[in-house]
Amino acid sequence: MVVKKKTEKDETKWSSTRSSRFGAEKQPPRTPKSSPNFKLQMEKGLKESEEKFRGIFNLVNDGIHIHEIEPDGKPGKFIEVNEVACRMLQFTREELLEHGPLDFVTGYHSRPLDEIIRQLSSTGNSIFETEHWRKDGTVVPVEVNTHVVSFQKKRVMVSVVRDITERKRAESEINLANKKLKLISTITLHDISNQISAINMFLYLAVEGTTDQTVREYLQKIEQATQLIQKQIWFTGEYDIIGITAPVWQNPRSLVDIAAKQASLGQIRVKNDLPAGIELFADPLIVRVFFNLMDNAVRYGRKITTIRFFVVEHGDNYVIVCEDDGGGILAEEKERIFERCFGKNTGLGLTLSREILDITGIKIRETGEPGKGARFEMTVPKGVYRFTGN
Repeated sequence: MVVKKKTEKDETKWSSTRSSRFGAEKQPPRTPKSSPNFKLQMEKGLKESEEKFRGIFNLVNDGIHIHEIEPDGKPGKFIEVNEVACRMLQFTREELLEHGPLDFVTGYHSRPLDEIIRQLSSTGNSIFETEHWRKDGTVVPVEVNTHVVSFQKKRVMVSVVRDITERKRAESEINLANKKLKLISTITLHDISNQISAINMFLYLAVEGTTDQTVREYLQKIEQATQLIQKQIWFTGEYDIIGITAPVWQNPRSLVDIAAKQASLGQIRVKNDLPAGIELFADPLIVRVFFNLMDNAVRYGRKITTIRFFVVEHGDNYVIVCEDDGGGILAEEKERIFERCFGKNTGLGLTLSREILDITGIKIRETGEPGKGARFEMTVPKGVYRFTGN
């Protein structure tokens, strides 16, 4: 602010002064921390914050459990629960605070409880499914997303608990529909196979019963067509079971050992350099992928002596490699080998392998150098592999 002042010599002099909304040169009043007013303001602020937290806590659609952590890492007694958690279990807040989450589980967990506890101890987070008993004796299936956090200066678990009753009901209906479709498909394929067998028998008798070369050629073409139909029937039967069972975590090293015992390897050696402490989230049929890779190497490898499995890391991805020391695959055939009916045998093994892997986003391609052996790379994206520490 600019003001006019009179000097001792009665001269007019202009000067400026600082001002604020509290007045010139004035500071806002401060309340000492030791004063009763300060304490009242703090208590009021804490109460308002607690009310806001409580409002949000109770407005979410999922149950929220805050509970202690026992010395062995398992969940202890409830420290706090929201209203949704109370309604879900049909108990009052006071009743729940006398218990812990394990007092309400049926015993079912989608993964072993010890494994869940280990994951919480090592990563601070775990997602799993379980079942809770309600007060009326009924069971509610739930998905639990648990985090280890600091609360009131101590480590606790905070779990978001979601009722998945409708999801489970939908899954059950889908599974039932799939079973019915599979039954119809199996019966149909069986009946068709029987008719094909009859056709093949009559074809054989017809070929043996004629000397006309033209007729024999026609009959041979019919025989080739029926063989192709048989391949399609086999493919349909194999394809029907892909994706029927939900993907699970599996150890690829163990799967390679299992597949090697099933394959007709002769003198060919399988070198399994896959690490023991890794698991893949894949369709249970993934063991057939490893079998098909070995089977193809034996059939088409030419002078092959060794099939090797190992891994390489590529950014966030994990790549499982199957390579051999055979003749390799021609450049123009590297993609065609994954097409249906390409090849000298059924031509379906690699097609099925690609479909099985693709269920959880695993991609397969052939990258070997012709003349120096085949090399199949299975790229496993982040989240589809994990390290178990074993």
